[in-house]
Amino acid sequence: MNANDTHACTLCGRKDFLTGLLGAAALAGVASEALADFYGALPKPTPAGTIPDKTGAVKVRLVFSLFDEVQVRKTWPRVGFDFRPVLKNVTDALNAGVKDVLFVPGCAYDKKTVAALLAEDAKVGDVAGYLVIQMNSWPAAADEIAVQTDKPLLFCSFPYSGIGGWCKTNAALLRQGRKNYAFLSSLDFADTVGVARAFAVLKSGSGADFVKAATDYRLAHTPKSYAKLAPKEGELKCLSPEETLKRLKGVKILALERPSQSFTPKDNMAEDFGVVVEDVSFKELDDAWAACTETRAKPLFDEWKDKANKIVGVDDATLMGCARMYFAMEDVLKVHKAQAITIDCLGGCYAGKLHSYPCLGFMELQDHGLVGACESDLGSTLTMLVMSAMTGGRMGYISDPAID
Repeated sequence: MNANDTHACTLCGRKDFLTGLLGAAALAGVASEALADFYGALPKPTPAGTIPDKTGAVKVRLVFSLFDEVQVRKTWPRVGFDFRPVLKNVTDALNAGVKDVLFVPGCAYDKKTVAALLAEDAKVGDVAGYLVIQMNSWPAAADEIAVQTDKPLLFCSFPYSGIGGWCKTNAALLRQGRKNYAFLSSLDFADTVGVARAFAVLKSGSGADFVKAATDYRLAHTPKSYAKLAPKEGELKCLSPEETLKRLKGVKILALERPSQSFTPKDNMAEDFGVVVEDVSFKELDDAWAACTETRAKPLFDEWKDKANKIVGVDDATLMGCARMYFAMEDVLKVHKAQAITIDCLGGCYAGKLHSYPCLGFMELQDHGLVGACESDLGSTLTMLVMSAMTGGRMGYISDPAID
C-alpha cells in the first residue's frame, strides 16, 4: 500500500473491526441512500442491535477488492466517491444476515496488500475462508488470494464496480479448476448475503461442502428463463456478408482521442472492411459543444426529462450539458461526413478537455441511425456498424458486460 496515499484503505489490519467501523456510521446517509434508491437493492444501514452474537462462529475474512476508501483514481464508480459508508453497510448487512459466520473486513488490491492481509490472518490462525467483493474494476485481490492460499474463496461483484475485473478474474479462476472456489454476481445484495451463508458449513464441513452449498444457492436463485426479454416476433432479413461489405465501403468513424494501445488497428479496418477511421481532437468537439446554445438544446433536454421514468442524482445543468454534447457530436459528424463517433470519454472529461459526457448523446445518435460508442473502442464501433448494415439499420448497443 502506498504510504503517501492519504486515501488508502484503512480497514486493512484492524483487529477490533466492529469498533473501527463505528466511526463511519455517521457517513451512511445521503450518498448511500441515493445509490440504494438508484440500484434498488444496495444494503442500507443495519439497525442497532440486530447483529447476533458471534461466539463460536466461523470466521471469514471479508476482502473489499478496492483501491481507495475515498477514490482518487480514475476508475469506477468515479473520482471522489466515498466508499466508507458502503463498506460499513456491507459489513453490517453480512454480519446481521449470516448468523453463524463472523465477517472481518479488510481491503486489498494487489500482491503486496493481499500478502499483508494473509499474514495478519496467519497470526490469528482461525480464518476459515475468504469472501472477496469486487468494488473497483481492476484490483487483483481475488486473483492473489487464490494464488497465496487454498482456503475456500467466494468471489462476488458489486453493482457499480465496473464489472470487467470480476468477469476476467472469475473466468480465469474457473479455467484453473480450483476446487475451493465459488462465485456469484447479482444486482441484489440479498443474494450476496444468501450465498455467503455457505461459509457456515465450514464449522464442521469441508471446502467441497462449502462450494456445493454456494453453487446450489447460485443455481437455485438464477431464473430459468427470461420471458419478459423474449424477442418480438418479426422477420429479420439480413444481407449477405458480401453485400454488407459493399455497404460499409467508405463509411467513416471519428475517433477521439484513442489510447496508445488501441484494441483494433485502423489500418486493418480499412483493409478488411473498407471503413475509414479519422482522428479528431477533443478540442474540436468541445468547441462545437461551446457553440451549441441552450436554446438549441432545450427541446431535447425537455424530451429526455419527459421520457425518463425517474431521474436520480442528475441536476438540470448536467442534463443540459449532455443535450448540448449530442448536438456537438452531430455537428462534428456532419463536418467530417462520418457515420460513427467513438470517444475516450473518461480521458477527455477527467482531463478537463470535454465539459459533458456523451453517453446520452450516444443513445440519441443510435435513435437516428448513427453510431456512438464509448472508450474510443474501434472494435466495438466497427461491430455496431457491421450489424447495422447487415440488418438494415437495426441498431445495437455498447456496454461493459454486467452479469446478474
